[in-house]
This record gives sequence, C-alpha cells and structure tokens, in this order.
Amino acid sequence: MVMLTQVLSEQLSKALANRNVSSAVFTTYNFDPGFFELHVLPILFPNQHFSEAERVRLLQLEDCLRSIRHLTVYFDGNALARDASSPRLGYSRIDVHWKSGCFHPKLILLLVDETNHAGCQSLIVCCQSANLTRSGWWENVECVHIEEIRDRSFGDEPCSFRRDLMDVLTRFSGAMRKEQHDALEKIHSFLYSRVYQLRSDESNHHWHTRIFGGRGGKNFSQWLADQVHIPEDLNLEIVSPYFNKDDIKPLNDLVKTTNPRATRIYLPQASDGKALVSEKVYEQVQELRNVSWARLPSEFTKREGNKAAAAGRIAPRFVHAKIYRFWRRQQCDLVVVGSVNCTSQAHSKPDSGNLEVAVFLDLTNQGAFRRWWLESKDETVENFESSPTDETDGKDEAMFDFFIRYDWAKHEVAIRFDDTKSVRFPIVVSSLSETPLFSIHSYEGVDWQIVDNNASDRVRTAIEQSSFVTVECEDIKWRVLVREHSFSHRPSLLSSLTPEEILKYWSLLSPDQRTVFLERHVHELIEGLPNSSGRPAELVDSVFSQFSGIYHAFGHFYRHVLECLGKRETGVKREAEVETRLFGAKYDSLPELLRKLLESDDGDPIQIYVTFLTAQQLRNKLVNDNAFAKFFDERVEMLNKLDELITKGLQFRERLFPEDSNNQEFLTWFEQTFMMEFN
Repeated sequence: MVMLTQVLSEQLSKALANRNVSSAVFTTYNFDPGFFELHVLPILFPNQHFSEAERVRLLQLEDCLRSIRHLTVYFDGNALARDASSPRLGYSRIDVHWKSGCFHPKLILLLVDETNHAGCQSLIVCCQSANLTRSGWWENVECVHIEEIRDRSFGDEPCSFRRDLMDVLTRFSGAMRKEQHDALEKIHSFLYSRVYQLRSDESNHHWHTRIFGGRGGKNFSQWLADQVHIPEDLNLEIVSPYFNKDDIKPLNDLVKTTNPRATRIYLPQASDGKALVSEKVYEQVQELRNVSWARLPSEFTKREGNKAAAAGRIAPRFVHAKIYRFWRRQQCDLVVVGSVNCTSQAHSKPDSGNLEVAVFLDLTNQGAFRRWWLESKDETVENFESSPTDETDGKDEAMFDFFIRYDWAKHEVAIRFDDTKSVRFPIVVSSLSETPLFSIHSYEGVDWQIVDNNASDRVRTAIEQSSFVTVECEDIKWRVLVREHSFSHRPSLLSSLTPEEILKYWSLLSPDQRTVFLERHVHELIEGLPNSSGRPAELVDSVFSQFSGIYHAFGHFYRHVLECLGKRETGVKREAEVETRLFGAKYDSLPELLRKLLESDDGDPIQIYVTFLTAQQLRNKLVNDNAFAKFFDERVEMLNKLDELITKGLQFRERLFPEDSNNQEFLTWFEQTFMMEFN
C-alpha cells in the first residue's frame, strides 16, 4: 500500500514496468481534463520521452494515444473542477449522473500487454482517494493501493477480489446502459475469461484482499462484518476529511458493528486551527466511550523542499485520504483505503447513496511494527468552521441531467436527457465565451436527438477552442463537457505543417527524431517564424524536394500500416491508429497531406501529381489485400471520402500539358505503369 508520503505517478510507472497499455479506465469525482492530459496520461507511455514544452507534449500524446485501443474517463457530471482546463486529446469522457448521490470512486484500471508472454495480458488495479486534479495528484495527502492481476496462462495465482471488481464494473456499465463501454468490456472480459477466482477454502489465512463497491445490498459496516469478517476488540483508526454535518451515524454504526477496543479519529483542521467539522459532530464524538479525536504526525502533512514550509509559515497539505485501520499488537493489521468518507452517503447500501470503491488489505505479515498511526490530540478545540464543507460541496447547480455529444466524422451534434420529468424549456446552450450555440424547445424519446446542421457548425467552431459549454434554463447556468466521438477526424493540434514537412515526418524512424522535429516546429510557431516557403533549409532538404522523398515517406507510411494491422509483426492489431493515419484529420494523416496539396497555390504541379499517384497506389495496395478486407468493409464511407480527395488531386495532370494530346496519352500510359507495382 502506498500511503500518504510517496508519489503516486512514480508508483504507477513502477507498476507498468515498461509494458504497453492496451485498455484503460479512470474513474474520478472531480475532473480536470487539462491536468489529466498533461500530467497523468504521460505515465501510460513509459518508453516515450516527453518534452518539457506543454504544446509539444500534447502533440506527442496525440500520437501515443493511437496505440491504446480503448481509454475512458468516468467522472461525476456535476463535479468538474472549478479551474478545469479544456481537453485537447482524443479519448472517451463520460459524465456520470449517479441517481442516489455522487459518482465518487477513484480507480485506475490498466490492461497491459505482457512483453515476455506473447498474447498474454495483466491488469493493474489502482484504488485510491485522489481525484484527477492538480490538488489530488500534487498537493493533498492521499492514499492508494496498487494490485496486479495476471493472465492465468503465466500467473496462475487466483484472485480473491475478481468477483468484487467484476461487480463494480457491472455497476458502472449498468448505470449507463446507453453508453459505449469498450474499455470496461475489455477489462471485464479479461477478468471473466483469463483470471481464476480464489475459493474460500484456498485461502491460507482468514483475510484476503476484497473490494467494496459492488453489488450485495450491504452498507460499509455490514460489508466489513459479513464479507471481510473484521473481528471485535481491535483498535480502530479513521482518517477521513469529511463527516456528516449534524450527526455521527456512520461512525456509530461502524463502532457498533466492529466493537473496537479503542478508536482514534483524525480531526480535519484549517490552517488557522479551526476544526472542519461542526461543533455538534465534534461534541458527539467526544462523548463516545473509548473514542477520541487525533491528528496525523506532521511528517505526513508538511510540504517538502520549502524553507517557509519547514518554518511553519505555509499551511500543511490538506488531508484527503480515506483510511479505516483495524489492528492490535500481536494479532493483526487490517486496512481499508479508497474513496469512502465517514459520511452516511458514503457508508450507505449500494444504489441508496454514493457510488464508492475501497479495497480491504491484510498487512499483518508485512513486518511493520504495529502501533497507532494517529497521535492523541489532548487539547480541546474551541473554534469551528461556521459551515463545514464536504466533498460534494461546490458541485454545479444543474437543474437536470443533460448530455451533449459531437461526432467529428459525421459533423453532427446530438443531445440527450435521462429523465425528462424535471426538464424545463427553453434551454440555451452557449460557448464559454457566452456565444449562443443553439436552443432546445422540445425533446422526444429517450435516445440521442440530432440537432440541426447550423448548430453543428457553431458547436464545431466552439469546441475547437474549448469542449466546455454552458447550459442555461430559468436563469440557472451550469457547465457541461461535450462528449466527442470520432477523434481521428478532429483537426490536429498542429495544423500548420506543409506537405513537404508531413512527408518528412512520415519518414522519421525513432520517437526521438519525431520529438526533435515537433519541438523545432512548435518553437518556430511560438517565435512567429514563417510556416511555409520560409522554412529553414535543413527542414526541407534536397531529398524531400525530389520524388525520392515522396516514395521514401509513403514507403514508411505503408510499413507502419502493415505493422498496425498485424501483418509485419505478431501482436495486437491497432486498427484505430490505422484509421487515424488513413482517414483522419491529424497533422500526419493522409487526407491532411492531400488537402494541403489541393489548397496549394504555388506548389510544383508535377510533384503534387506524383504525390497523388503515390497515394492512389498506396490505397489500391491496401484495399486489394484480402487480409484487410474486413477493415475497409467497415469503413466504406471513410474510404469514399479519401477516394474523392485522390480523384481531385489526379486532375493536376491537366495542368502539366493542357494543350498537348500526345503528352496526355503519355500520362495515361504512365499512370497505368505506375500502378502496376508498389514496393
């Protein structure tokens, strides 16, 4: 268990051990997409050196994300971080509206491909208290536990929490039946078909790892007693930043169920010493027998590397961890860590409060000296926060659950309401700059409803700047994060590359070479240098101003497609990556190259013509390969759009010899000969 003092990103990188992530699921309450992209996503690519420049890092991540087949972030739709910055990258983002409370789990699930066991995978399970925000990953005191579940073909150890985790995933997908859950389904399938379940008679001792948050109809206290079998007469320690405002019912239930010998409870306090619980709750705890308030040792809360912090002039870190520890010297050491605060909503039965996830661990045999983690707090607190908050405070005040999505491939906006009973019309959807995008005056059915094309144009323009929109109804406004589909067709973060530079980028072999190329280009944009004919000579050298550069670049492109579709190397197919390169709108996509050539006013017609011929040659070679028939059959509309671009480009032949019929005959022969073979 990683608790309180270690860096989460370092521990997660260590768990990955240079393996490639195949599918990933992140769940969080608060969500800051911009922070997540720049500072969490890079952890998933341990073999990539990322630039310090944020723009370059985003471009690198735009490339890297193509290698992950499914990546989804689930977050509470009303709990976007106040200072959240807009997402810029392509992955699935699903805003969850949990009917009975908050969507509050903090999980990271990474399905990784095993390097030394071809065709095998492992699942990294990270259960934590940290949200996907700057404060959660960089500032607060948090807790986390990381487990790894291996494919039974090379790691035959049964998993004691396999069914628990499958139940949690089922609850996620069951609550959002109208959504696509590709990443969840891949992980659920792995657990179902590739992992053994530990039977109770196989356990070497009484306690084994379990997960709270699935089905079963038991609240937190009942789960500890009936599923985990916590014995009585142990010491109990509770670390929780939030409590009920008027009572201590969850604490009373926990004490009644587990009957601890003595209990210490961490008292959350502000930097000025005020207790962050109500005076009523504080006094109720004081009145309990063998129960006392306590504090964490300063070594856990102090800020490192700062003289002012060491001198006590800067407030200690906020304790956001949620820990329940049952222990006794010479007996056992049992810990629960995760998202469960000491509140009624967190401790409630499934589907009657928050959706929470926590992991139970037996630390008895880990060799640590068993003693109190919390220090006694003898002094009496006299100052209390007038209105103590809980983790759900600060949520957007939404009148109803509203969803909006934009499909970049279809250029289509759609909306959906889960429950129309509370919906009021009209509803105005605007950009963050308060530019109206469209209004809603009616809604029929329960599925996605397409909005008119004019609104699609406005939404597209708006979300190119920010994927956040505001929804207004009866003078109440709240933010919604637009769900984006078909990310491969979203304009690239770097759209200013010339055709020569795109070909140059295709030909670069190593990630380091591509990083240097991107850093140089972005640096020029920042410095305001020209982006086309004024490009420094070393970027457009002689080989790429001649035909050999075109053939060389397309050759690399072709080999990359073969590798991604599994024809050149054994391994997992990366069809999404091929779709992006062949049909997408990224800076290194084929259509982007062809569109820029068509828009060129001063390009060499011969080079443009030969480039389009090479594109046609590449297209034919791939489409006519029976091994890829299914791939192209599923993307007929995308292929048709590519063919339209190529057809337009081949019309450049008319500019070469506009009035010479003999040369036109030569070009006809040349095209037929050119298409005969592709190496």
